[in-house]
Amino acid sequence: MKDLLGAVLEGDVRKTSEKSIPMTTTQLTERPRRTTRRKSVRLQDVARSAGVSAATVSRIIAGAGGAMPETVALVESAVAKLGYVPMNAATVRNGFPPGVLHGHVGFVVPDSRVYEDRTHLTSVMMRGMCEVLNERHVNLSLAHTNEDGRLPAALSPNRMDGLILKNWPDDERVLENLPDLPVVMCLESARLLPPRDHAQFDLEVLGEIIADYASARGVSRVASVTDMGQWTQQRGVEYVAAGARQAGKTVTVLKPEGSRHVTETAATIGRLLALDPFPELVFVFGTAELLPALQVAFAARGIRPGKDVEVVGETYERKFVEGLTMRKHVILPRRELGAAAAELLLSRLAYPRTAARRVLVAPRLADPGEQDA
Repeated sequence: MKDLLGAVLEGDVRKTSEKSIPMTTTQLTERPRRTTRRKSVRLQDVARSAGVSAATVSRIIAGAGGAMPETVALVESAVAKLGYVPMNAATVRNGFPPGVLHGHVGFVVPDSRVYEDRTHLTSVMMRGMCEVLNERHVNLSLAHTNEDGRLPAALSPNRMDGLILKNWPDDERVLENLPDLPVVMCLESARLLPPRDHAQFDLEVLGEIIADYASARGVSRVASVTDMGQWTQQRGVEYVAAGARQAGKTVTVLKPEGSRHVTETAATIGRLLALDPFPELVFVFGTAELLPALQVAFAARGIRPGKDVEVVGETYERKFVEGLTMRKHVILPRRELGAAAAELLLSRLAYPRTAARRVLVAPRLADPGEQDA
């Protein structure tokens, strides 16, 4: 199967049934190591596969320009298919992938005080990055932005080959202060789509997942719930509602209005409990407090999860899955997202003049014991 590099060089990647190249953790992180046979692929082999001259291949790989877009696409596809690695003096000297000189990449997250409660999720994302980068002998360093949006001095072109930026920063000064390095964005939230390489969650797939699950369970009334004003959660519950409606379900959407920084856990649960008739399936996509609060509220009202109502929540916490008797829960595969971002950065370093690309990583419906770890 075509590897991820070939997929992103050809354009957007969607994990849907017809027009996608399915992206799994295995494909992203467990690809076989290079063998002598792969290293023996020559420039002439790429030229023969693409149906062009060796000189044309050389110019395109060097980013010299002047070639037709169709020709560039043919060459890049052949490079990915054959596993060709363009060798240069730096690559021969240090053993790094093409375009990598220092063997070091920085992973930048917003001010650490804002993200203290998401340390586990960040570490899962970093694990995916390390699985890709370490296989190529490239190290990863974690860095936080300062209060004024500045980055540590260590993230300089003299020490780093590129940066992976977690999410679009609320403080625009972070973007202004980025060093002159290739940057890839790793987006849990996609409020704004950057004009640069980025990997993001394909939240639209949530609608298909929950609609199919509701139909399989014979459910007709669905509630799609979040207590957060953030773009990701609000868009997620809207996609679920749209998918359920298209499948002929009666849908209620519960979400805060107004500022994306609003959190309304108690008010959201109150509105859910007041629904009459009560939904048969509740999809929950919110803060870390929403699922445990929902568990307490159901117990107080005598509502039995798994019997009176089916709950499907977005969570990696097994205790909430068990406490709400979820037969299935939704995972946003952050390790897969991190691996995709790392692959994009390596691709950008090898092909610096190609157009900006993106990879969409789809959520998945998981069994109770499954975690994204």
